[in-house]
Amino acid sequence: MWLFGGSQFDGATLSDVWYFDLDIGGWTRVDTAMTGPAPAPRFGQFSFSRRTATAYELYIFGGATAEFAPVLLNDMWRLTIPLAGDD
Repeated sequence: MWLFGGSQFDGATLSDVWYFDLDIGGWTRVDTAMTGPAPAPRFGQFSFSRRTATAYELYIFGGATAEFAPVLLNDMWRLTIPLAGDD
């Protein structure tokens, strides 16, 4: 299971990427080392992921930029996270 963004108790939005491994029951923060444009921090977005032969692809649509004075987003992003060598 993949997670992008979210919000903190103080209302700040995040752009973290996390992976939940169902086999071990734990979360891992993923360093995406993005090159080029990157999605704005957000919460409330729609997202889904898929696994290809060489990577995980995380698709992100919409969301809001701030909890207390939100700007609604209408954008679509694909994050590609290469598979580790042992997958």
